[in-house]
Amino acid sequence: MLRRSPERAAFPADARERELPSLASLYEVVEPGVPAPEGPFIQDGRFPDGTPVDRSEGWGPLISAPPPPMYGTASDGPIRYVPVVRDGVVVGYLWALLAGDAADFEPRKAAGVKGEIAAALWKTWLSDIYAEDVSSLESLGRCKASAGHPLSGVVGADAEEREPPNVQALRKTAQR
Repeated sequence: MLRRSPERAAFPADARERELPSLASLYEVVEPGVPAPEGPFIQDGRFPDGTPVDRSEGWGPLISAPPPPMYGTASDGPIRYVPVVRDGVVVGYLWALLAGDAADFEPRKAAGVKGEIAAALWKTWLSDIYAEDVSSLESLGRCKASAGHPLSGVVGADAEEREPPNVQALRKTAQR
């Protein structure tokens, strides 16, 4: 119960306490003219979607959304990549296929969780760029020009672009 205190009042100081006969009466006071929903929000220990309140009984209907459209992430041809740096440490590499439609972020193993966080952010941005129908190589240029985010790291203005024969070569580099 809220305590009446002028310093912490969640209601007017002169408000008087009263009891109402039903939940419908409370709804009429709070939202005059708006009908109260039928029954309590949680009925028989379950939320309206069937999820049990007691999680030991299960998690209810799990709904997953399809992944957003994205560039391909596999390639056999040559790629171009740039390092992504956070706090002076390379956390991963942004890459794009030279001839084709593939681009991705490869986290650096030694970066640990920082690399994984950066990967999530850069992959989201790549997906957004893909939705604009931008080529994979152009997406690399856009990412280089990005200010990034404190958790994603950035591609330095003087970052050297490299072109290994394939993405597998970059993945070996990222494992170091």
